[in-house]
Formats: sequence, C-alpha cells, structure tokens
Amino acid sequence: IVKDYASGKLSVSPMMARTPQGIALLGAITQYDPSFDAINYNARAQTRKDFTSGKAAQSATALNTVLGHLDTLSGAADNLNNFGGVATPLNKVVNPIENAFGDPRYRQFDNTRKAVADELTRVWRGTGGSEGDIKTWTDTLNNAGSPEQLHGVIKNIGDLLQSRMDSLSEQYRKGMGTAADGLQLLTPKSQAILDRLEQKAGGSSGSSASQPGVASSIHPGAVQMLRQ
Repeated sequence: IVKDYASGKLSVSPMMARTPQGIALLGAITQYDPSFDAINYNARAQTRKDFTSGKAAQSATALNTVLGHLDTLSGAADNLNNFGGVATPLNKVVNPIENAFGDPRYRQFDNTRKAVADELTRVWRGTGGSEGDIKTWTDTLNNAGSPEQLHGVIKNIGDLLQSRMDSLSEQYRKGMGTAADGLQLLTPKSQAILDRLEQKAGGSSGSSASQPGVASSIHPGAVQMLRQ
C-alpha cells in the first residue's frame, strides 16, 4: 500500500492528515520515499497515467517497435552481401544487373527501408523530431552502399532512437519528482537489438571485397554480363 501511494497509483486524500491512521500512513510513505509529499502527489499521478496509458506510453511503444523494424533492415543489409572498402563502387555496377536477373534481395531491402522510413517519420513527428533527419538517413541508405556505410547509418538511427527513450525516461523522473533513475523504457528485446547494431557497425569489414578473386562472390549471370 505504501508503494502504491508513493508511485501515485493510490490517491492521497486531505482527510488522511486528519486521522491518526492517516498520519501514520503518510509517515510510512515519507519514510519509504523521502521525496514524497502531498503537494507532488498530483504530478506523480498524472505522470504515472501518461506513462501507462497516455501519449508517453504510446511513444515508448512506438520507439521500441521501430527498433524492431530497424533490426529487420539490418538483416536486409546483410543479405545484400555488398562489397566494401575500395571495391564499394562495384555495387553500383553489379547490383542493378543482379536485380535485372530477378534477385529479390534489392527489392526486399528497398521495401524494408521505405517501411522503416515511414514509421520513423510518424514516430519522429510525434516525439518532436525533425522530419528532415529522416530524409537524410533514407537518402544515405542506398542498396549500393558498403556494409560499413549501411550498418553505420543504421546504428546511428538506433542511437538516436535510444536518445529519445532516454529523454522520455528523464521526463518520467522529473514528473515523479524524485532523484532516482528514470523509468527503463527500452524492452530487453530492444536493448539486444541496439547491442547487435553496435556490433555490426563495428564489425562490418566488407571482407569479400578486400580479398583476391572478388568476382567469385558475384552471381554467374552478373559476372558474364560484366565480362561482355
């Protein structure tokens, strides 16, 4: 009961200060949470409502959802198996040829990129971000980019989404009027995704492009077209 009052789940009534039992309960609440007082109760109750069923809760859910889709985009970037390093320009030659031969990877990447961009736009608009940022990211996410470029941009988007989460967490902390850490809004799944994006951004080497016999990883039909 003390925890519920301290978090704003239960309402503090002015009558509580007029009975011995109420005074004892208020003392227990203050002992449990020294930052609590009857004045900031309303702010806590409003904050709790916002983060359980209001706009803040919706924003946190949307941000976690976008992170899930960003993970899908990262997988689509891996599937491109693009060249990196000094061989990156080959992607602009090879990829259109493979696409013309019906390779589905490029359309899958472009469709996933568009879906992520659309959802990012909605989320960014709802959390006060600039839609111009979205256009900059999507322009950079070209299917002819190197693994380093693609995963670097995807990681950057993930970092900015996490920054939005941190801002929401700070908003919760201030609303609750406590010096304690803010609410952890990232789900364990989203945290695992961020860790994975970090690892990929640091580990993308474009190894197929840096070794001899680079054409061996290109589809046979595309190789024949290049030779002709």
